Amino acid sequence: MECFRYFLIYILTIYAFSADAAPSNRHVSSEEMNNHAKDWLIKYGYLTDSSDVTLFEHTMAIMNMQHFHKLPVTGVIDREEFNIMQRTRCGCPDMMADDEMQALGDNATSVGQLERFRRYVVNRDRDVWPSNDLTYRFNDFTSDLPSTVQEEEMRKAASKWSAASRLSITRSSTSTSDIQVAFRRLDHGDNYPFDGPFDVLAHAFSPGTGLGGDIHFDDDEQFTVNSATGADFTFIALHEMGHSLGLEHSNNPDAVMSMFFTNNPSDIQLHNDDIAGIQSLYGRPEGVEAVIEIEVATVPVTCTKVYDAIADVGASFFFFREGSLIQATNSFTPINQPISLGFIFPGGPSRVDAAYVSDTYWVTIFQGSTYWRYNFQTFALDPSTPSSISDFGVPVLSIDAVLYKNNEVYLFKDSFFWRYSTITRTSQGPKHIQSEWGAVTTDALTPLTSVFYQQTHDLLFFVSGTTYWTYNSNRVFQKTGDLNLDHTNELCVWCQHPQDPGAAHNIVPKLLITIIGAIFANLISS
Repeated sequence: MECFRYFLIYILTIYAFSADAAPSNRHVSSEEMNNHAKDWLIKYGYLTDSSDVTLFEHTMAIMNMQHFHKLPVTGVIDREEFNIMQRTRCGCPDMMADDEMQALGDNATSVGQLERFRRYVVNRDRDVWPSNDLTYRFNDFTSDLPSTVQEEEMRKAASKWSAASRLSITRSSTSTSDIQVAFRRLDHGDNYPFDGPFDVLAHAFSPGTGLGGDIHFDDDEQFTVNSATGADFTFIALHEMGHSLGLEHSNNPDAVMSMFFTNNPSDIQLHNDDIAGIQSLYGRPEGVEAVIEIEVATVPVTCTKVYDAIADVGASFFFFREGSLIQATNSFTPINQPISLGFIFPGGPSRVDAAYVSDTYWVTIFQGSTYWRYNFQTFALDPSTPSSISDFGVPVLSIDAVLYKNNEVYLFKDSFFWRYSTITRTSQGPKHIQSEWGAVTTDALTPLTSVFYQQTHDLLFFVSGTTYWTYNSNRVFQKTGDLNLDHTNELCVWCQHPQDPGAAHNIVPKLLITIIGAIFANLISS
């Protein structure tokens, strides 16, 4: 997204210019909440801006929003979600594209940061100013406030960011200043036009040449200082300068760089989260100890848990562990919180040994000598199952892992595998795993736990515990390593407690099973 790459727009959605007013208690119909939710979800990156958004896509977007804002994951909008959507806030999207979420994982400074997903975040290209001595310049002023007041509030903002880091940010009168501050209206020549009163109040560019670092305020707004009404110039200036220095948004509600906006804060100060972020870019002042970030998750440096099964689902994955399921992107970034298997697969097993999804959108799950098959559109159980795994032509009482590819099902047990054709319904094998994939070392004591295909990198993963081996499509060995350390640590520390969406608001489970099943089907067909 352009907003996360270079241009950082700061949109503050104002309702009648009442700063962070308490949500209205008036009655709001479900239809009104859902209509408003769709626009809000599109605006902040949870939902694709499309005229043909399905109910299923809409439901998944709601679930992601609920997880992001630490609400019960129900897939249904109620008053709590609606109230959050009414809050004044910044307009950059909460959700990032898959590659941007991967970049966040690459740039994270701690597992705790990943576990909380956003906390402080630096811009994805990690753009910083090459010098710690920076200048800013007012190109003009708003008529809403005396110019001396605007200069003083910007000086305070610069002083606070400077005091928290090794930066020195001072005012200059030269046209070559690093940060140019200007008040503009409507289309003002930077491809990001303002929209008149309300909504978009200001925007800023991350460090760089040209427009890099510049701050633009919408001069159609009513800027105020120390007032309960209007757009608080003090707070906006402090926040915008954070963007100009290279910070994005934090989901810590107390941080200056939070996506939510609070008007007229008394003596606003940088939060430890803001300080930790700016120090990650420019270092801490000499003689000052490192900031100890609050709310750091108490998790190990590397997660050591093992997944029961991993199934590739087009451009995403299903991860099964301890009776729950979580969906992740093809770069292993979690999409939703864990959901109990009993909720997704009614009448199925409590745990899963192996699972695969076919081209015809049937999901098959195995436990012991039995398998279950569910319709991927409705998650209804195939009436011919549960049935015995002997249907696949394997003379074993259980399997360790399974892979579906090109109308063939590969079933793995100990050091061997069988290949079952879904077209001819015949099986071949057993063959030794190393006869096809020589680097994969497994046996009865250390069997495979998962085999899956990563579409984006055209890699076949073999997993035993936390150890993995990868092969390309030509069956050429690529590498081996620790799955959690190299790929899934973010997901591993995330999925701690399964959620049962139906229980949260007494939703009819069958209805949501249908919705969630269709969501997943929609995702893989897009």
